[in-house]
Amino acid sequence: MKKNNSLIGKSQLLLLLFSTILFSLIYFGLDRKPKKQALVEKSRAASAEVTDPTILIEEAKSLLKDDQVSYLQVLESDLRTNREDPIPFLEKLAAKWYELEYPAISGYYAEEIAQIDNTEQAWSIAGTTFTMALKGEKSEKVRAYCSQHALSAFEKTISLSPDNVDHRINQALVYIDEPAKDNPMKGIQMLLSLKDKYPENASVLIQLGRLAIKTGQYEKAIERLNTVLTLDKDNDKANCLLAQAYEAISDMVNARLYNDKCLQKI
Repeated sequence: MKKNNSLIGKSQLLLLLFSTILFSLIYFGLDRKPKKQALVEKSRAASAEVTDPTILIEEAKSLLKDDQVSYLQVLESDLRTNREDPIPFLEKLAAKWYELEYPAISGYYAEEIAQIDNTEQAWSIAGTTFTMALKGEKSEKVRAYCSQHALSAFEKTISLSPDNVDHRINQALVYIDEPAKDNPMKGIQMLLSLKDKYPENASVLIQLGRLAIKTGQYEKAIERLNTVLTLDKDNDKANCLLAQAYEAISDMVNARLYNDKCLQKI
């Protein structure tokens, strides 16, 4: 009898152990959500982490003076009641936020204008405003938001005016200010590609010259900037950058020469 009870106990123990293993496999080993759905949710979560302009606006308002907030609220109210012709009110909001030194929010309203107007100029303004926001922004989320929207805006300007090299330069500069994680050299590669395609474009050469100075490649900067001056001897940007480059290599004669030319244009 004792032996039978022992066998029954062992059977129950094995059954319990089997049930536990089966439950673990089902609960932990198998994905309880369809794989596609899980990827979508993960993507949404990543997007949400970038930032939301409405959150930016509320956070900024909490740091402003009462009269500044009141003025913005009046503009927002005017916008809500003038949906048939919203651009003038969006322009006022964009200008005010830029004046208050919140270019990321100004870019948001500039982008709203561009979506309505859908012109090369409007998209260029939006992209430029977001790019300006990158200059002093320290928050990674806000930088990601600004770079994504700047790139998107410049992509629109390129589609509307594919022959305008300046839009492609501006797009490359966004990648330089906020390098792509999978290709940190992408912006520089884009500028070099533009140089090959447009070897006499002064704007491309100036940006490459500026980057060469920034990275300590002073001789290369001098070569590129002198090429600009062969195309346009009075180019003030080239003269000012050349003054910096010559000073960096302690060529003070040329540094003073080009600094004088730079100051003549200021």
